Amino acid sequence: MMKIKSTLILLTLLISVSLVAQDSFVRSTVIDPPSTYPSGFGATVSGVDLDGDGKLEIYSVDGMTDFMTGDEIPQIIKYERNGTSWDSVWAASFPNERQNTWAALTVGDLDGDGKQEIIWGFTNSFSVIQLLQELLFLKQMAMMCLVLVMVLAILPQTLNGI
Repeated sequence: MMKIKSTLILLTLLISVSLVAQDSFVRSTVIDPPSTYPSGFGATVSGVDLDGDGKLEIYSVDGMTDFMTGDEIPQIIKYERNGTSWDSVWAASFPNERQNTWAALTVGDLDGDGKQEIIWGFTNSFSVIQLLQELLFLKQMAMMCLVLVMVLAILPQTLNGI
């Protein structure tokens, strides 16, 4: 009986705390994704100050949830806190034809200088698939040329025998 009573008290406490906590979150700002991000934001790194200017920064890549909407071009954008708003500081595209999933985004010390850098890279690429398709096409064309050469080599002998 004591176990049931303790469980009910604990459950009541947890439910009441969660109900009160729901009203305590206040959204201070909404950042709309740029028009070049048709599917919205993807991976995001926030709450950092990588350039050391004392302003909080947000880095985000495009969402890549649809194909052929422009999202397949890997993009990154940097926002910086300016008082009560977030300003878009810069944006860039990855020098790659296409991606087919969210780009990887994190922070780390790449060059060992003790300072954090943004680490960004695409995870998959249509260009690899396209290259494989082109190689397969070239192989098929080479096989067809070989067959044609063999036919042309045999055809005169066959025609002479008729």
